[in-house]
Amino acid sequence: SKAYSRQAPPHVKIVLLETVPTSLNVLKSLPRHELVRSKMMIYLQRMTLCLGDQILFTMPEFLETLINCCEEIDIPDVAQLWNQLCIKLKEKAKPALDGATLPFLRKCHILIQRSTMDSDLNPIPSHLLTEQFAIRKLIFVFLHQVVTNKCSHILLSATNAPALGDVLRAMGDGAILVEDPVVKKTCLQFFRELVDQWP
Repeated sequence: SKAYSRQAPPHVKIVLLETVPTSLNVLKSLPRHELVRSKMMIYLQRMTLCLGDQILFTMPEFLETLINCCEEIDIPDVAQLWNQLCIKLKEKAKPALDGATLPFLRKCHILIQRSTMDSDLNPIPSHLLTEQFAIRKLIFVFLHQVVTNKCSHILLSATNAPALGDVLRAMGDGAILVEDPVVKKTCLQFFRELVDQWP
C-alpha cells in the first residue's frame, strides 16, 4: 500500500480488501496490545487512501475496538485516523463515524479524569495539566473536523443528538475560557460552520 498515495488500481484493491477481515480479527484478538493498535491505525490510514469508501464497511468495528482500548499514548492516533476519514471521505464517512462519536468523546473525558485521579498532589503537577490539555485539544479538533468536512449532521443523529448540548458547551468553553489562540480559533470556526450549515 505504500506505493499508492491515492486510490489503488482495481486489481490491487481486490488484494487489499482481502486483508481487511484478517486485520480486524487480529485487532479483536489482541486489543490491549499497544503495538498491534499502533500498527493497525497506520494500516487503516493507508487503506483509507488506497480503498477510499470501500474501507468504511468495517470501520465501525475497527473504531469501536480502538476507542475502547486506547490509552493516553495512542488516543492522538485514533483522532488522526478519524480526522483522515472526515477529510478524505467527507459525508460518505457519516454512517461509519456516527456510532463512534460519543464513545470517542467519552474516552477523552475518561482519560482526562483518570490523570487527575492518578495524582494525589494538589495542585495538579504541570506535566499532568499539559497531558489533560492535549486531550482537550483533541476534542476541539475532532469536533471541528466533523463540521468542516460536511459531517455535521452526525451531531444531530438519533445516536448523538442527546449529547448536543454538552458538545456545544464544550466548544463554547474552548472559545471563551481557553487562552490558547489556536483553540479559540478552532472553536469559533466550529460555530461559524454550524451557523452556515444549520439554517
